[in-house]
Amino acid sequence: MLPIVGSLAWPALAPADTQLTRTEATRMFAAATERTHQFSEGMGDHLLYVYFDPNCIYCHLLYERIQPYIRTGRVQVVWIPVGFLKSDSPGKAEAILSARNPAMALSLNEREFNTSDEEGGIRPLRHPAAAIVRAVYENTRLLEVLGEVATPTLVFADRQGVIHIVPGMPRRLGPVIDMLGPLPPLS
Repeated sequence: MLPIVGSLAWPALAPADTQLTRTEATRMFAAATERTHQFSEGMGDHLLYVYFDPNCIYCHLLYERIQPYIRTGRVQVVWIPVGFLKSDSPGKAEAILSARNPAMALSLNEREFNTSDEEGGIRPLRHPAAAIVRAVYENTRLLEVLGEVATPTLVFADRQGVIHIVPGMPRRLGPVIDMLGPLPPLS
């Protein structure tokens, strides 16, 4: 059994002293993931949720490697911006999330990514709206609750409906894409 401690993300889901199995905790995290502040890219037959930090080099690599799967309609990616790697990460996540077209803002961040300094290319917002600041904070806090503060973190249901949480960049993306179950979403 895994103890779920009280946090911003979980109170509505379970009391602070609730004991959950790993499967129950995973399902709860997946259900909470569906309610994050997010945007999607692609119109694929399979759904993949990705927590990302705009300054994460591995998120950048994932972004580049997943584009062919998005373009060919194999996957729809739901991007969930978080901000913790660098001091300007929250501001960059806020800039992406608040953009008129967040997928285009993410594309700009990745096109202009500085791999030497591991810096996303979008400029952080100087004065973001309070709702956007809270949204990025809540996304980041949910990832912390998982106990794996790693980006990228992939969340998906496989063909049998089993929920998977994959912290970090998979060595090979193809097998992960092949595991994805069909739409609808996680819960």
